[in-house]
Amino acid sequence: MKKNVNKNGSRLKRNILTIAILIATVLMVVYVVRHIYFDASFNAFLSEDSKTIHSMEQIAIRFGDASTLMLLIDLDQNDVSSSLSQVHLLVDEIEKLSFVNGVDSVFDAQKVLGFTFSAPFIRTGPYVKEEAGNFTIDSSILEDSFYVGSLISRDGSTLAITIRKKADYQADTLDLVSTLFETIDANTSLPYHLVGEDVVNYELFASIQNFTFVYPPIIIFAVFGIFMVKFRNLYLSFLTLVPPIIASVWILFLLLVLGRNINVLTVLIPSFLIIIGSAYGMHFLSRFMEQDYEGNKKTALIRGTSQEERTPIFFSAFTTMAGFFSYVFLNMRAFRDMGLFIAIGIFFCALFTMTVIPSLLYFSKNTQKHFQKHKKYQLTIPKWLSFSFILFTIIGIIAAPFMIKKIPLDINSYGYFKPNSTLIKGVRHLDEKFNWVSNFYVMAQQKNSDTFNPIPDEIRQFAEIDQRLLDIEVVTKNMSLFGLSNSMNVSPNLLLAYIRNSEAGQAYAKTFYAQNAIRFMLFANGNDSGTAQTLVDEIERILADYPDLASKYDFYTAGIPLVWLELSEAVVQNQIQSLILSFILIFLLLLLIFRKLKTSLYSAIPIGLTILFNFIFMGLLKIPLEIPTVIISGMLMGLVIDYAIHFMYWFKKTGTVSDAYSMTASPIIFNGVSLMACFVVLLSAPLMLYVNLSLLMILGIGMGVLSTLAFLPGIIERLSKKRK
Repeated sequence: MKKNVNKNGSRLKRNILTIAILIATVLMVVYVVRHIYFDASFNAFLSEDSKTIHSMEQIAIRFGDASTLMLLIDLDQNDVSSSLSQVHLLVDEIEKLSFVNGVDSVFDAQKVLGFTFSAPFIRTGPYVKEEAGNFTIDSSILEDSFYVGSLISRDGSTLAITIRKKADYQADTLDLVSTLFETIDANTSLPYHLVGEDVVNYELFASIQNFTFVYPPIIIFAVFGIFMVKFRNLYLSFLTLVPPIIASVWILFLLLVLGRNINVLTVLIPSFLIIIGSAYGMHFLSRFMEQDYEGNKKTALIRGTSQEERTPIFFSAFTTMAGFFSYVFLNMRAFRDMGLFIAIGIFFCALFTMTVIPSLLYFSKNTQKHFQKHKKYQLTIPKWLSFSFILFTIIGIIAAPFMIKKIPLDINSYGYFKPNSTLIKGVRHLDEKFNWVSNFYVMAQQKNSDTFNPIPDEIRQFAEIDQRLLDIEVVTKNMSLFGLSNSMNVSPNLLLAYIRNSEAGQAYAKTFYAQNAIRFMLFANGNDSGTAQTLVDEIERILADYPDLASKYDFYTAGIPLVWLELSEAVVQNQIQSLILSFILIFLLLLLIFRKLKTSLYSAIPIGLTILFNFIFMGLLKIPLEIPTVIISGMLMGLVIDYAIHFMYWFKKTGTVSDAYSMTASPIIFNGVSLMACFVVLLSAPLMLYVNLSLLMILGIGMGVLSTLAFLPGIIERLSKKRK
C-alpha cells in the first residue's frame, strides 16, 4: 500500500512540474512576441576593438555620414526631360529624409564656365539645366570622366544617386529602407534599383523574420510526418515535438531577457532544437513501444521506460552539447551566443523529454492495441553499398588535401542571396552600367590642426596618391578633390582656394572635403573580403612611399567589404579553434563513457571522417567558409558521435560486431534519415547561406551514418583479427 502511495505521489509531482512548465512556457510566449528584436547587422560578429569599425567611426566624425546607398534610375530615352524632372523631385524629397546626410546626383555635376581675378576665382555652371519647367542635360557630361561611371552611366541611360546616411542615425535599418522605398515609389514611375549594405541588412532582416516565424512550423510538420511513419499514431508523433518546442520558447525568452537579439546565427536555434531535440522523444517512445504489455499497466510501463532511458538520453544530450559548447570559448560574441544558448536548449530538450512526455503519455488513448500491432523494421546497409562507401572513403582521404585547398575563403554579403533576388539584380545592373559594385573611403586627417592646410609639395603628393589609387587592380574608378580639379581643368591649389572662399564650393566638394580632412572615394569591382584584402595591401604599399605625409596626417580606410575581410579572418581562426575544442570535449566524454583509450579512439573514427569530408564537400561544391558554415563542424561532431557511442556501447556489451550492428543499425539509419529529411526543408530558404548550411548538414549526417555502419565495423573486425 505504501509503495502505491509513493508511486502516486511521484506521478503527482511530475504532473505538477509539467503543468508549471506549460504555464511558464505560455507566459514566455507572450513576452517573446512583445519583445522580439531582429538584428541583421554585422556588429555581433566583430570584436569591440575592431580596427575597421574604428576607421569608419573616425570618417563618420569628420564627414557626418556612416554608409552609403546607391539608387540607380533608368531614364526614359523617349522623354528624357520628363525623366529628369521626376528624378529631380525625387532627389529633393530624399534630401528631406531625417536619416540623409547628403545626396550626390547628376544635378550637382558642375563644369567650369570661366575664371575671375578675385575670390572665389572660379565660375561654374550645372550640366543639368531647367528652363520653363523643362530639364535638359548637356551631352558633354558623357566626356567628363569625373562623373561618368559615378553619377551617370557611359551611355547616359542610367543615373546613379549616392545617398549618404547620417552617422548618428539610430533607427532600425528596416524603417530606413522602408521609408526610402516609399519615397521613391511615391515620386517616380521610372525603373530603379536600390543597392547598398543597408539594403543587404534589410533583406537579411526580412529573411531572419521569415526564418523565425515560417520555417520552424514547416520543420515541425516535416518532423511530425517522419514520426508518423515510425509510430503511426497522431498523439505519439505530437509528443516527440513537445519538448523541443517548449525548449525553443525558453531559449528565445532567455535570449531577449539577457539583452541578446535574433541575428543570422541565433535565428537557427529554434529550427536546430526541433530537428535535434525531437530525437530524444523518439528514443523514449520507441523504448516505450518495445515494452512487454502483457499484464503491465501503463503507469508501470512509463516508469520503467523513464528509468531505462534517463541515462542514454542525457548522455546523448551531453555529447551533442559538447559540439556546440566549444563555441562559448571563441572570441566572437555571435558564436558564443549560438554555442551557449543552443547547448542550453539541447539540455532543456532532454529535461523536458524526461518530465513532460511521461506526464502527457498518460493521456494517450487506445494505444495498447496499436502498440501490439507495431512491428520493428530492421534496416540494414547492403554489402555493395558498404564496399562502395569504403572505396569512396579511401579515394576521399587521398584527394582531401587537394579539395580542401579549393574551399573559398572570401566572404561576400551579396553572396548570401540567390541569383534571382531583387538585390542581386540591382548589383548586376550596377556592374553592367557602372563597372563597380562597392565603394571605399580613404581619409587623410591633418594632425594637431583644425583646418586642412597642406603645403604645395604635399598637394602634389596627394595628387600622386590619387592617381596611384586608380591603378590598383580592383579599383575601376576613384573620386576626390584631385579628380575634380582635373575635370575642371584647374590646379588643386586653385580648387582648394575656391572651396575655402565660397559656400558654393564647400557645398560642391562636401563629399571629399571637411574642415581638417580630405577623403578619396574608391569604386571596386568586387564586394568580397578578397577584394578588400587586395585594396588594403595596395593602399598600405602606396602610403609607405610617403613617410612625410604619414608624419603629418592620419590615414583611415573604410568600407563595408573591409568588415567582411575582418570577419573572414575571424571566421577561419574561429573554425580552427572550434574544431580543436569540440574534439577535445567530445573525446573527454568518450573516455568518461568507455574508460578505455582504444574504444574511445574507435568511436572517434566516424566524427573524424565526417569532419574531413565536410571540408571535402565544401571544396567540391565551392561553398565558402563563412559565418553559418563555421558552426557545421561542431554540430556534426555532436550528432555523429551519438551514432558511434551507440555502436561501440553494444559492441562492448555483446562482444561481436554483428550483434552490435543488428542492435544499432535500424535506429541509427532512421535517426539519420529523419535528420536529413528535416534539413531538406531548409534547402528552400531564401538565403544561400542557409541553403549551403543545410546541404552540408545533409551530406555530413549521411557521411556520419555510413561511417558508423559501413566503415567502423570493418575497421574493428580487421584490427581484431590482426591482434588474434
